[in-house]
Amino acid sequence: MRSLTTLFDHRPENQPVALQLLVMGPDLFFAHPLPRGRTLTIGRADNVDVQLTDPMASRVHARIHVGPTGTLEVEDVGSINKTKVRDTTLAAGERVGLLPGEAITIGSTILMAQEAPGSRDPGASGRTPTSRPASRRSACARPKRAPRS
Repeated sequence: MRSLTTLFDHRPENQPVALQLLVMGPDLFFAHPLPRGRTLTIGRADNVDVQLTDPMASRVHARIHVGPTGTLEVEDVGSINKTKVRDTTLAAGERVGLLPGEAITIGSTILMAQEAPGSRDPGASGRTPTSRPASRRSACARPKRAPRS
């Protein structure tokens, strides 16, 4: 029996893939790379790695921990409005594992880790990449903010 979280079980063994964080909010839509072995901060502050515009997000709201092998964990860092994964509200400091395709909810913003387009050799898996032309991807990228004075 397959569950919804096993949609990615066809990955060939030992084939690393690049991951990205897809960010979908009321007024933004962009993808941010998830480099292996790094921890990224998420929130509204200017100094976070993944900046949100959602008023329900704290300045520093959550962290995504990317292990050296591509494992993912999400952690709420004590935000007022909390972080949800699989419709479960995380306690401050709580870390839970995350699979590609599972949603993280921060206010009205949905974040989802997924394979980056073109990150897999199509000959190794028998599938072709489903990436869109670069011009369409760049149209969705979030514009850089001008520094505040």
